[in-house]
Amino acid sequence: MFICDLLRTPFGRRDGALRLMTREALMVAVQSALRKRCGADKTHARVCGIEELEQALHGEEACIVCGVAGSDEAASADAWFGAAEAVAARWRIPREMADIFAAESHEKAVLAQRQGFLADEILTMEISGVAGGKETLERDELPRANVSAESLRSFAPKRAGGTVTEGNVSRAAIGAAAVLLSSESFVQEHHLRASVQFSAMATAKDEPGLPGCGMIAAIERVTEQAAVRRSDVGLWEVHELSAAHLIALTSELDLPFDRVNAWGGAIARGNPASAAAVHGLGTLARQMERYEVELGVAAFSAGGRGQAALLRRAFRR
Repeated sequence: MFICDLLRTPFGRRDGALRLMTREALMVAVQSALRKRCGADKTHARVCGIEELEQALHGEEACIVCGVAGSDEAASADAWFGAAEAVAARWRIPREMADIFAAESHEKAVLAQRQGFLADEILTMEISGVAGGKETLERDELPRANVSAESLRSFAPKRAGGTVTEGNVSRAAIGAAAVLLSSESFVQEHHLRASVQFSAMATAKDEPGLPGCGMIAAIERVTEQAAVRRSDVGLWEVHELSAAHLIALTSELDLPFDRVNAWGGAIARGNPASAAAVHGLGTLARQMERYEVELGVAAFSAGGRGQAALLRRAFRR
């Protein structure tokens, strides 16, 4: 299956511009706009959630994979404080290192935004306010310029003597994302643009007491399954639950950090639940096309397990 396109809303704060939109409205907005942009609005591409991704890769001609978090279900950062603290203790991650990784997430996200790398994947939203006025939102609300490890030191740890703060863990976000997947025959029949396809996928349960760490085993499995050395993977897109999670994963798998989350992650952009996982797949494909990278791996966490997908560039647009 090929990843033909990604479209998403801007990811917003729980109290931001998207707070009055229902999850259904967010989903309809990205789905209909994606179908129209790809010329697939007259096709019968099935809509499925990220939890159905593995099934969608087998036997489907075309499928739109969606994820969403509305204002009433935006993933709470509080849910990851305890997990991040457990990960930091297990891998002996110091507070200073966590703050450095968190600051780099903001730096990458802001730079990608300024350079226009995200413009093609974000759907501009016209939002009605409480008083009947209109507001336009065309970029993510959470990334902040001028964030540094020094500025993040002002955040107090959630636990006395702890590593995890509100500055180095992913924050709640509202948003929706959708990617169009299709077979090669569907791509040719409908004249779709596609150059990146799924090569392999693997799943692993989280270790007890370490939520979010199933991604490590999932990555090990998918690279072994495809007989690919991790050193040959050019780009990694990892669900950035917290700085501690990211440090544990990159150190355990010996990944070069300059190849991980090239355009920033959920610490900066926010964590809109399943939309973050869908976005990770789509934005990795876009990065692989832009930088002409042959192999990439996207990893995400959902439902007590980690999943990893190996993507491969098959032909040029």
